[in-house]
Amino acid sequence: PRSSRVSSVSPLAFAGGETLETLDDLGISFAVFPRVGGRAPDEIRDDELEQLGRLLGRLHNVGATRQATHRLRLDAQTYGLDNLAYLVDSGALPDSVRDRYRAVVEQICSIAGPWLEAADYQRVHGDCHLNNVLWGRDGAFLVDFDDMVRAPCVQDVWLLAPDPGPEGVAKRARLLEAYGDFRDFDHGTLRLIEPLRALRLVHFSAWIARRWEDPAFVRVFPDFGTERYWFEQVTALTEQLGLVQESQWA
Repeated sequence: PRSSRVSSVSPLAFAGGETLETLDDLGISFAVFPRVGGRAPDEIRDDELEQLGRLLGRLHNVGATRQATHRLRLDAQTYGLDNLAYLVDSGALPDSVRDRYRAVVEQICSIAGPWLEAADYQRVHGDCHLNNVLWGRDGAFLVDFDDMVRAPCVQDVWLLAPDPGPEGVAKRARLLEAYGDFRDFDHGTLRLIEPLRALRLVHFSAWIARRWEDPAFVRVFPDFGTERYWFEQVTALTEQLGLVQESQWA
């Protein structure tokens, strides 16, 4: 059985700092790291937000030390137009919303594309929302690097403080002030937040559609694929387009 095969691997195999191994006979790659526990609170205090800012600054310093050409580059093509093409070609989009959905995504990408091309890219977490932050005895730590991408650093910043309103702006400011203890941040990239938020909506829908044959996804996303779901997506993306267009003149 696979479980017994994996558990039989000797810890001695990871001497010398090597933590990534492959079970050649099964074609399974896996990593070994210390077992840790923590909690994921719904809300965080200001001092915890500052701690997250310092942690993110250190993470991005490490991310900038190497390239990751094998990882996805988050831009208007990969997260926007490629996902749009998949949703159209796969038949996931119903006829009633297809043209509207395609038009709004293409408009967002036409504006956001040059902005993203002009930004600096490096390795980032990519899915750095609060549910992927755990708090233990030694403070905060990040988990779930499955979606690690090459992107502007602001991708991780806005996910930790996603509220577009005044409260979110204040939280981002506090987080970035602490971030600055370890790393400079290009505040000009803050205008990428709304385009990145829009691209994430498209990417998430395509991510579900690609896995729809998995019964687990049907249970977790029961409304996916319905006209109601897609009308809500069109509405959300139309609102995002308005915010992106406003950012052109900010």
